[in-house]
Amino acid sequence: MRDAFISYSRRDRDIVNQVTTDLRRAGLTVWLDEIEIVAGENIVEKIENGITSSKHFVAFLSEAYSRSAFAREELTSALMATLSPAKRSVIPVRLDNTPMPQLLRARKYCDFRESYLSGYQELARALGILSTLPDFRIWTECVHLRLVPELRLATWDYDREFEVSQECSELRVLKVYSDVPPVKVSVSPGDLTVKRLPGFFEVNAAYDPPLPGHRRLRQQVHYELNDVYGDPEDYWFYTIPTSFGSCNPSIIFPKYRAPTSFTVEFESDGFKSIKQAPDPIISESELVYQMHLDSRDAQFRRAFFRWEW
Repeated sequence: MRDAFISYSRRDRDIVNQVTTDLRRAGLTVWLDEIEIVAGENIVEKIENGITSSKHFVAFLSEAYSRSAFAREELTSALMATLSPAKRSVIPVRLDNTPMPQLLRARKYCDFRESYLSGYQELARALGILSTLPDFRIWTECVHLRLVPELRLATWDYDREFEVSQECSELRVLKVYSDVPPVKVSVSPGDLTVKRLPGFFEVNAAYDPPLPGHRRLRQQVHYELNDVYGDPEDYWFYTIPTSFGSCNPSIIFPKYRAPTSFTVEFESDGFKSIKQAPDPIISESELVYQMHLDSRDAQFRRAFFRWEW
């Protein structure tokens, strides 16, 4: 018997995958079609078995869900199962402002429209577990590392969307693993301080007024490091937070200093995994190696981008 059957539209795959990942980390068994159905199997039969063999049916409602014939059939089947002696429960989850189906309007829903953290807390309670999410969650993050060899300079730009669970006035922005202090550091919003710690520098942002809780916020961070570029063993070490949603990191080389090799390696507690390095995007002056990481990659905690010249 599974704990939860996940009913959703493929257009909402990103947030559904994030919720599923968090539920599994909390110890629940979750039925998700991408994992449960393999090529050659009867889709309708597998879905029916998944619904009847799960304690809870979780419907991620959205405009895309309302347009999906498959999703509507799943919901109808689940509502019929609530009349059986086993009394399966149906839990609505709202992702946008699309009106709820008529048969669900009397039910209390979990609201993800404004806040992932509070929405997940409501869903966790409905499933009979405690929320184990961190107080700080990164939704999406775009990171650009640009190498400027003639200046022996490396610049980083972070553009992230995040959420905090409660009002706070200080937030650790990032750690800089370098023997030299970062220069030209800036953040918006907030005022920065840079702390020297053993082996690295830590950048902190203070906010006045405090950041509001349970609301999506956007933050941009820029910093530069001098005298760190040019050695063959140079690489970029990126830490993926446990609460990671998705990230699009890119490493930008000048075309006249293209690397001879480029690899991406993930590591967590001694376990390593190599991810296929992307082909570079080539322009007149630059080579850009661009990756897409999602919540499933967060299990590895650290990503190493390595190159040689």
